[in-house]
Amino acid sequence: MKFLYVITMSIALVNVLVADRYYQEVVKTNEHIKIVGVQLWVVIRFLICLGRYTFEEMVIMLTVPELAVRNSLRDINCQIDMRTEIKGLVGIRAPLINKDNFDWSVDLSFYGNKRREITLRAIKHLIRGQQRGEIAEFKNFSHTCYLIALFRSAKFPDSYVTSVNVDTDENCCIETINMTKTVYKSFGGIIWQMGENKSPKEPIADQF
Repeated sequence: MKFLYVITMSIALVNVLVADRYYQEVVKTNEHIKIVGVQLWVVIRFLICLGRYTFEEMVIMLTVPELAVRNSLRDINCQIDMRTEIKGLVGIRAPLINKDNFDWSVDLSFYGNKRREITLRAIKHLIRGQQRGEIAEFKNFSHTCYLIALFRSAKFPDSYVTSVNVDTDENCCIETINMTKTVYKSFGGIIWQMGENKSPKEPIADQF
């Protein structure tokens, strides 16, 4: 019994240490994103178009880091990968943060809100550019659909998107963690949210 107790305690300690590591990586990535500022749209464009990450990973990287599984090595790597992509794409290194400078009393939801403030501005910038035809990569509507899903996840983090696909009629179909479904479609380059009767309900620009 003592042997099993030691194993159980050891596993619990490892989980705590990994969760603490995740907290640190989120804070480091937030500081990096803050420095990048308006250039973040460049990173988001490539994250979507290069296809290196699943949509679930992009959501953790960009919109809801506080809702990740804190003892997941994959989710820790999402934060590290985000900083790697920033450095590679815009040439800005992550700031060095001393471990003693972390304020452990601040909840991860605070950092999630701060991250969304920046990423939402960058996502809106990309959507505006897409609708003006200024971003060649988003002429592929599947890429635009991912962008719309990230927009919804950043604007409504408690109902972030978990499923994204473009159907055969070029409808962008997204489904949230709460099982709600929303459809968007492009008409003449203008993206509209569709109503229940399959007619245009509201342009996405009005949702900004």
